[in-house]
Order: sequence, then C-alpha cells, then structure tokens
Amino acid sequence: MQQDYLETTKNVYKEAAENQQSGLGCTTTPVWQLTRLYMPADRPCVFTGTTAIYFRMDNLFDDHTGLLLLANQALVVCDKTVKALKSSNRKDIYISASNWFYDGGGCC
Repeated sequence: MQQDYLETTKNVYKEAAENQQSGLGCTTTPVWQLTRLYMPADRPCVFTGTTAIYFRMDNLFDDHTGLLLLANQALVVCDKTVKALKSSNRKDIYISASNWFYDGGGCC
C-alpha cells in the first residue's frame, strides 16, 4: 500500500515538472529558460527568515498578486515580497528583520 502511494506521488510530481502549466508557480511573469530550468524574469524567491504579520480587524490581507496574510498570523515572506510590502507603506503590516533562518513554507 505504501509503495503504491510513493509511486503515485513520484508520478504526479514528474508529470507536473515535465508538463508545466502557467499559473501553478509563484509568479505569472515571463520566464527565461536554461536547459530544463525555468526562472522568473524578476529572479527566484530568496528567503532570509523575514516574517510579515497583518494586524487589523479584517480576516485577511490580499495583495491580488498571490499573497494572502491572515490576521495576526506570522508568515515567512521572501525578499521580493518584503520589498513590495515595504514600498506599499502599509501601517497594518509588520515586517520583521531577517533572522537568516528558514526551514520551509512561506509566501511562495
């Protein structure tokens, strides 16, 4: 039973990698390509342990580009997202300093 699950999982990821679909990645911006490597035109997401916290009475913040921040929940955000959030000058989003630790998850 476990072997079937592992084989199915492997096949799903293999299919997704071989037949890439737009809109499934972190960004929908144009990409440049090296052999079997796809990179967003604005470069890959780099995580340095920065978190963002949205603190308002609304349930969530939606930037309409793919970022959702739930109220009062810290979310690890990549440096591109940090730059965008800082440039928006929002007073209801706290952005922590980088702690240079990242173990997965996050905005992208």
